[in-house]
Formats: sequence, structure tokens, C-alpha cells
Amino acid sequence: MHPTLESLRLMVGLAHAIPDAALQLDLRDGRTLEVGHRPNYELDLCSLRQAVLHSDCPRHPNLTDWITDIRPTGSITPEQAGLFTRTAPDSSRQWWFATLLRPETAGHFLRAIDADSNYVDLEAVLRPDPCLAVTVVGISGMSWIPAADQLAIALEAYESCLVEELIHSGRTRSGLK
Repeated sequence: MHPTLESLRLMVGLAHAIPDAALQLDLRDGRTLEVGHRPNYELDLCSLRQAVLHSDCPRHPNLTDWITDIRPTGSITPEQAGLFTRTAPDSSRQWWFATLLRPETAGHFLRAIDADSNYVDLEAVLRPDPCLAVTVVGISGMSWIPAADQLAIALEAYESCLVEELIHSGRTRSGLK
């Protein structure tokens, strides 16, 4: 099954924003393409990002016609659908996801989770990519929190953003803002 342009935007935005993240693209001709930030990859993430941006233009090829699957590699590991982990240089665990929400909207949900949580002072980073219309969210500062609670907090943040994306999508389709 071919990824949608939306899922390609999210994965490319995620990998582009996270240090040492990479992607494997399975192509329709049976080849696998390694994409990353370093010169030893077959394709640079910045070049893939540009190609994804052009895929939305009718004059350029649509990459989703050529790609059959996309997988994160490098420094990011899939945790649950749409949620990824990365081990930071200090060996702490970071949680990452990409959303179609604007950074201020994603930040609103992160602040609400921090305020409602039994754990205070979560660290969050928002890395917006306005060209891809994606915001990459990283959550860290939870090394002292039990692993199961870290997962629960990261999932709550991701799911809150995902629900808001769905609500916004429904409003957009019905003409509401």
C-alpha cells in the first residue's frame, strides 16, 4: 500500500527535525532507498523534503506513486503508531511525534498535559516546518518518571493532537473554521 502524501509529509518532517534520524523507503520497483542526514545515505533528507514539497504540484511527479512503504531508522524507534522514541546523548529517553497542527495549537495541548500531570516540568520542543505544514513535537525531561508513565504521558500528548487534527479536518470539510 502506498503512503499518502500526508503520511509522507509527517514522516519526512519527523526525520528531518530529529538528529541522526533516517528513513527507509521501499520503492515500487523493489529497491529500498536509505535516506538520512549524513553523506553515507543514498539520498539526503533535505532533498527528499524538497521532493515531497514538489509532489503537491501537478507539474511534478507525485512521490507517493513510487513509494510503497516508509520506515523510520537511525536514531528513532517506533514505539506505537505515530509515536517514536530516541535515546539522547545523555542516555535519557525522548518521545517524538509529528502533527499537522500549528505549533501554537500543539503547544496548547502540551501545556494542558503538563498542568494536569502528577509530574511537573516536562520539557517539550516544537519544531515547526511551515513548508511541509507539519509540527514535530519532542518530549523529554522524564528520566525520573517510571517508563510506563512516560509512555502514558507521551501517548496522551500524541492522542490529544491527533484528535484535534480530526476535529479540524471535519470542520474544514464542512466549511467551518
